[in-house]
Amino acid sequence: MFPSSGSPLDSSGISANLAIRYPAELHYHPNWMSEPGFVPKRKDTIARGFDLLRESTLYTGVSSKAKLRHVVQLIRAYVEPPNSNGRQRISSRRQFIRFALIYSSAQVLRRHYLDALPVLNTAIEAARHMPGEQEILARLYEQRGLVYRADLRLRHAVQDFQDGLHAFDLSGFVKPDFKFQLLVHASGAEIYLDLAESARKHLIEASTLTSFISNPLEASTRVKWYLALLLLYSGHYQEADDYATQAALTFASLESSLFANRAQTTAVEAILSLGEQLPLGSERERRIERALNYQRKAIELANSAKDEPGVYLAQLSAIRGSQLLRPERQRFDAIVNVIYWAEVHKDTAIITQAYTSLGIEYELRGQVDLAKLNLAYAAQSAFDSDLIVLARRPRHRLWLLQELFL
Repeated sequence: MFPSSGSPLDSSGISANLAIRYPAELHYHPNWMSEPGFVPKRKDTIARGFDLLRESTLYTGVSSKAKLRHVVQLIRAYVEPPNSNGRQRISSRRQFIRFALIYSSAQVLRRHYLDALPVLNTAIEAARHMPGEQEILARLYEQRGLVYRADLRLRHAVQDFQDGLHAFDLSGFVKPDFKFQLLVHASGAEIYLDLAESARKHLIEASTLTSFISNPLEASTRVKWYLALLLLYSGHYQEADDYATQAALTFASLESSLFANRAQTTAVEAILSLGEQLPLGSERERRIERALNYQRKAIELANSAKDEPGVYLAQLSAIRGSQLLRPERQRFDAIVNVIYWAEVHKDTAIITQAYTSLGIEYELRGQVDLAKLNLAYAAQSAFDSDLIVLARRPRHRLWLLQELFL
């Protein structure tokens, strides 16, 4: 079960610079030589692994995948359990946790999330008991949090991001880029878990770091977009629209089509939510038409970024706008097309929202039992996947139906 790429729950885009952020001092620890199992020449293998990770982020497509595959092939024997012949390359514990960090980074960037998990579990347990390794422990927690987040185990992810923040604070290092990443990772998962206050606190803290990191404009815009999502799911639709629209414009100016598209879709959902609250009339129609204009721009940006999930999210916004503006029209084919894609790709966030649209479509056709069935399924899918905030809309529509047809 994986969320839509480019959302705060996604590892692409957000984690693509993980390798670049590993400073050279992580490669070697002065206490290595006195440790049992220390092999001097493996210092070079570790350095080579980090170099390949950095190189992988300089390429795209096939070239990047080839570099990451090379990293996995280079490091696998140092981190995986013994093979059928009982052979394993034994290293010192400090060498092992660095091999584990390189290996898990490559697997996360390849989206082979579950292949990274056993290695991360072993490495974290080892690093927790090593003096002087708080920073690398924090980075291992970050990696495991990304794995849990990709698998929609968001409560585990939040705990790891928080443990990573604690370990990093204990390290005594001043590295705002890394701390910023941990804070936004945590807040993104907390938004979907409906932990609004904790997400707000982490975003406020992240905003204090933006002027000290390598790309302050992009960082501050990410905070603005996450705040827009938090406001959207808290029912503050006008503020959500303002923040999301500003974020989309800035992301577009930075030529970040992926994030510009998602921020634009957030603005669309905020405007539609505002319009839905208005009585029938010209003001309601004006707002919905504005949302649909934004939606068309979101489609353009998604296509520009080759962001297939983003296209389907924007299509769902178009369906929602059509249901509000032209309820007499039939949209079953468009909704079923989205459901088919989402189920093939196991995109639970889109599945939840598509079944919500399907339930509303049945409601508009007067087929109340089918409406209730699909809305209940959407809400349960959200709860089962820790996407708690996405359950609000189908649950609200279900409650309205039950009140109307008691």
